[in-house]
Amino acid sequence: MKITEIRTIVVGNPWKNWVFVVVETSDGISGLGEATGGLQTMPNKEAVEEIKHLAIGKNPLEISNVVDEMYKASFLKITPAISAIEIACWDILGQHLKVPIYQLLGGKVRDKVRVYANGWYSGERTPENFGDKAKAIQVCVNRFDDETKQAFLELYDKVDADFDIDKLEDKMYD
Repeated sequence: MKITEIRTIVVGNPWKNWVFVVVETSDGISGLGEATGGLQTMPNKEAVEEIKHLAIGKNPLEISNVVDEMYKASFLKITPAISAIEIACWDILGQHLKVPIYQLLGGKVRDKVRVYANGWYSGERTPENFGDKAKAIQVCVNRFDDETKQAFLELYDKVDADFDIDKLEDKMYD
């Protein structure tokens, strides 16, 4: 298996852009990473473009080799671009072995993860507004390509169905 292409997808939102990185392979497996870094949209996107030639042609299952090559070329500096390509390679390895990434990285730590929608960038800081933001997150998904959208929706469906907006107020400032 070889890395055949690395591309970026910039998804806009009201307070910053997300920079996703897709690593494609000769076996048809694609991995997803993220190079978002505050308001550094174009620098992070272009950093991926700048180093992707170092990973193309390499075996994505040999993650340390791929990362080491980029790390040395970046003058021993870890960057969002390197991290994004690395996690995409872990995603590819997980898909190849048919195990979740957390299993590769030492196992599951918890059974549930609390999730929330960032509501402090716009609107009122109320439990109702935060709940509305959480429900509206699916709208953002429509900007993804079909494969990414399907993966996100599958994860979204696993969100705790017992979410109770009335309990949010108690946890808002924990």
